[in-house]
Amino acid sequence: MLCINGSDSMGHAGIQGDVRTIKDLGGYAVTVVTAVTIQNSMGITGIHQLPTDLVLGQVKAIYEEELPHAIKIGMMDNAETIRAISQEILACPNIVCSPVILASHGGLLMSNDSLVAYRQHLFPICKLLIIKCTDAEILLGRRISTDTDMTEAATLLHQMGPQWVLLRGGTFAKGRINALLSES
Repeated sequence: MLCINGSDSMGHAGIQGDVRTIKDLGGYAVTVVTAVTIQNSMGITGIHQLPTDLVLGQVKAIYEEELPHAIKIGMMDNAETIRAISQEILACPNIVCSPVILASHGGLLMSNDSLVAYRQHLFPICKLLIIKCTDAEILLGRRISTDTDMTEAATLLHQMGPQWVLLRGGTFAKGRINALLSES
C-alpha cells in the first residue's frame, strides 16, 4: 500500500501512523512524504511542503518497481502537487483520500486552492473518502451538528465522486452517531 502523506514528528498520525496501521494489519507500506512538520502534543509550530517535483519523483520511483494495490492520500497543501499526483495514480483502483484540513488544535492546514484541487482531482478518483465532520464543514460550507446533518453531508460528499464516505463525528456527536459509513 502506498501512503502519500505528511510526516508527523511525534509519530501519532501522518506517514508514521499510516505505516504502523498497515503493518499491524499485515500489509506492507511504501511511502511518499509530502510535507515535514514541526509538532508535539501541544500543536504544530511549522510545516514545510515539499516541492511538486520531489513528491512526484517519489511516486514515480515506486511505480517503477510495482503498482500498489491501494493508495492512501492524506496531508497535501499544494494544488500543483495534488493535480500532478492525481494523474500519476490513475492506474490504482483502490484510492483512499483522507484530507487534513484542520489541525487537531484548530489551525487550517490546507489552503483554499489546495482544497479545490483535492475536490476536483482526487475525490472523483477515490473509492473511499475518510473525513472528520469539522473538515467536512469547511469543505461543504455548512454545520454538521446532528445525525441528520451527517447523513446529508455524506450524500453531498458522494456527489463529489467517492463511492464510499466515512464521516467521522468526533466529540460533538457524543450520544449520537460517532461515525457514518455510506455507500453511494
